[in-house]
This record gives sequence, structure tokens and C-alpha cells, in this order.
Amino acid sequence: MVWTLKSFCLRLFAVCVAVAVVGVLFLCRFSALQSDLAGCLEGRGADSSSYFIHSPTCFAREKEQLSLFDLPFIQGEKVVYLLKKGETGTAETILAAFDAYDVWTEEIDGTTSYYAASEKLPKKVTVGGRTVNLHIAVKADRVVVGTPIIFGGY
Repeated sequence: MVWTLKSFCLRLFAVCVAVAVVGVLFLCRFSALQSDLAGCLEGRGADSSSYFIHSPTCFAREKEQLSLFDLPFIQGEKVVYLLKKGETGTAETILAAFDAYDVWTEEIDGTTSYYAASEKLPKKVTVGGRTVNLHIAVKADRVVVGTPIIFGGY
């Protein structure tokens, strides 16, 4: 087969389109946490959300908007919802939406953290010898949900 400049450009264009389509599908998968949560939290949109790239630790770079170049490096996602005064049961609703089971719960300085596991979420981390992939932190005024764990503060 003889390669001409025209056939090379057409093939290059086809490869670029394929990479873009795969990237968009990949991006949709990583924004699934937010859309899944909107479904179980009365259709509410998140007050904020961010992605963590390049590191599975607290040194991860936090970004609110992703580019296609970021997609291979996503290590986690965090979504924040503000609670209405007196609102309760949010953690239980989220656990049920992801068919997650509570691995352990801890309360520190007015924040209750639920460390859970779900087969619906792809990435997992080991914390204290236990595998988790869903972290829910509930304060009086907000709930923060992260997968596989909440990186940074909440």
C-alpha cells in the first residue's frame, strides 16, 4: 500500500477522532459520581465538585475542569452538597444509591465519616488494612462525597 500525504492525513484525522470519542466516554464515566448522586439526592446539583489527578494521596492536584489530557491521570473525585437546616439521612441515602456497605464510621470534631465499599465504583484504596472506595463526610451544614476517598479537606 502506498501512503500519500492525503491518506496519511485522513488516517491521522480518524485516529484523533477515535481518541476524542474515547476521551469523552472516559470523562463521562468519571463524572458519574456527581450524576449518580443527583439522582438520589432529590435531583439536586452539586454545590461544587472537583477531580484529583496525578496522585492517589493528599498531594494530588485538584481541578474543577478537566481536559482530555487529564483523563489518564484521574485518581479521584469529590462532590460537595450543602445541607438544609435539620436535613438528615443523607449518608444512608448515598450508601443505598451505590449499593455500598459501611466498612467503618468515625466521628471527629463534629464530622461523621463513613468509609464504605461499592461494586459500582471502579477505583479502590486500602485504608487501615481495609479496602474502601466511597467516603462520605457529614457536617452540620454539608455533606462531602469522594471516590475512592476524599482527598484534601472536607
